[in-house]
Amino acid sequence: MGSLPAISALGQAALRLRDLQPAPVHSPEGLRRSGDAFRRLIDMAIKRNGTYLTYHRDATRPQIEKCYPQFAQFLQLKTHYDPEERFQSDWYRDYKKIFADSL
Repeated sequence: MGSLPAISALGQAALRLRDLQPAPVHSPEGLRRSGDAFRRLIDMAIKRNGTYLTYHRDATRPQIEKCYPQFAQFLQLKTHYDPEERFQSDWYRDYKKIFADSL
């Protein structure tokens, strides 16, 4: 049997980032602690001119606006093109609440 192929530098970085993601304990305290950890990770990414994936929904509004300056505009366009809100998800409803004053 041959050896496994080498993992690229990008692949290694992706694995390290995955390992940084906290695995939440599904209790109120565990979810609070994992949310705090995600917000700290987002702050670290912002300090390095980075961003984060929005699916965790733990970011604060200032963090969202720093990483995605056009996020409010995106939500406004979503409302414009889908005024009956036929296409939505928990993700959308959560972010719509955070940016309610911009819509």
